[in-house]
Amino acid sequence: MNNSLTNPKNWETSIRWEYLAYPFFSSLYNLAAKKQTRPYHVVWDKFLCNFENGFLIAFLPTKKMSVVGNKIITDTKSGKKEYSNIINKIYKEINWATTACLKAQSTSDIDQFIKLWPKIQKSYSEIANIYFHFDFALDEELKKIQLTDSKLFELLQNYIFQGSPSFMSQAQFKLVELEKKYKGDLNKIYPAFNLEFGWFLNSYAGVFKLSPKWLDAYIKKTSFEVSAIKKIIKLDKIPKKYQLFAKLAKTAVTFRDDKKKLQLIAIDLMDKWLRFECEKKNWNFHDMRWLSMDEVFKAGKTKDISLVKKAKIYSKLKNRIGIMTPTGYLDITKKEWNKILTAQNKKNPSIIKGLPANPGIYIGKAKIIHNPITQRIKKGEILVTSMTRPEFMPLMNLAGAFVTDSGGITCHAAIVAREMKKPCIIGTKIATKVFKDGDIIEVDANKGTVKKIN
Repeated sequence: MNNSLTNPKNWETSIRWEYLAYPFFSSLYNLAAKKQTRPYHVVWDKFLCNFENGFLIAFLPTKKMSVVGNKIITDTKSGKKEYSNIINKIYKEINWATTACLKAQSTSDIDQFIKLWPKIQKSYSEIANIYFHFDFALDEELKKIQLTDSKLFELLQNYIFQGSPSFMSQAQFKLVELEKKYKGDLNKIYPAFNLEFGWFLNSYAGVFKLSPKWLDAYIKKTSFEVSAIKKIIKLDKIPKKYQLFAKLAKTAVTFRDDKKKLQLIAIDLMDKWLRFECEKKNWNFHDMRWLSMDEVFKAGKTKDISLVKKAKIYSKLKNRIGIMTPTGYLDITKKEWNKILTAQNKKNPSIIKGLPANPGIYIGKAKIIHNPITQRIKKGEILVTSMTRPEFMPLMNLAGAFVTDSGGITCHAAIVAREMKKPCIIGTKIATKVFKDGDIIEVDANKGTVKKIN
């Protein structure tokens, strides 16, 4: 391993992600590490990943993301439409990929999915290359606007978030519809819901199989309030300088939700294909999910037993650490990882700041959640986590407010907070390090601050 590549200074200023994941299901975005030069493009060639027992901690340096993201904001505010056109093109590709996956899923045509895989992976990876740095810069721009012009900030937020409900809300609305139609008969509700939304709690760790028992518990502890329709904010109400910017940010909200939908449906098909291959080649599924999709392809085509042996080692250790490449991961040692992790540690301030995703003030006990499947939260506690994903929904229904380390104004936590009408602050960077379970904290999502008060 090149020592300069694992120099902790490379990750001193980084975005940190934490979520459920295995390398195989994370293959959707491996091509983001492919070197190429395109307008507004950021290569993820320093995406450092530590997969451990179905959970991922990852770092991505922000320096280049900030430069390119700020250029997007500047260009868009000056009226240039080049970035908007790129986003719209990728959006069409995402919609195509989602339709193709749904068709393959409905017909159980896994062979067709594998034929389409290169195009699906390319579309998904391009989201990382072209979108996340805009999301990052968008948050910073909105923070500036909030400090200088609170009325404009509120106007932009209301405009950006008005529109169709997220797919998670669509799933909940479907449950309401089925509850009424079948008068609470779970034997009829379950198959109808599972047919249309059986994928909605999948993750990069694989398929989450819905059971009648789980769905029954979910229905009982989930609020199905439909938010009242607010006054529609028309684009001409936004100052002209910010109109293209606002329009782009609004598109990004839907874009991110549709990207998530594609991921969860594609994972359903990836799971079926890997299980089929493992059965055909006498592989262990739990071992092979520690390899990337390309590595599994290679192991099957070349009969390269070294990859299968590596998979067994990763599986036994329940750990794989590496820098993402277009086909897999360049392994690094635990010692190198620990040096990089140490460089991330910072002093804990008494008050932290983030971006308000939905207004309100809430005081309650903090509950730090790293794994939403194995950890629980009590009603009214404040959910403090790195970032939320669809598998957090049962916990979010119980929580009184949300605080995240990462995520932008178009992230899952922000969208759900507005739909549930709960105070939410995103992008604090260090909330999970500053607070501990049981701390009494105040979430002021009007000002964007979180502080410990006991």
